[in-house]
Amino acid sequence: NMEGIQTLVHYIETLADKPHIIFGVLEKKPYEKMLAMLAPVASKLTLTSFDYPGSMPAEELRLAVTHDNVEVVKDSTIYFANQQATIYCGSLYFISQIRSAYFSK
Repeated sequence: NMEGIQTLVHYIETLADKPHIIFGVLEKKPYEKMLAMLAPVASKLTLTSFDYPGSMPAEELRLAVTHDNVEVVKDSTIYFANQQATIYCGSLYFISQIRSAYFSK
């Protein structure tokens, strides 16, 4: 939801370094506004989709972002070993799948 994204952005603005943000969302959410808020506070913004009805395809999310610090990936679990601060955000269905994948490794 937008309130959650706003709270996250305010928190990120207090950090010394910009984090890597990985984002997956449902089509019915205001993803354009969310991405407009997230992209400027990210060192890199990774867009992905997830296995759930209504998940927004990552390639379509990419069309909504004008920043250069953006990439599209199919499997965002590749960043589990990343040493940089990484924030997964977006749909709770996305976070649930990431959490399950993280704890199964």
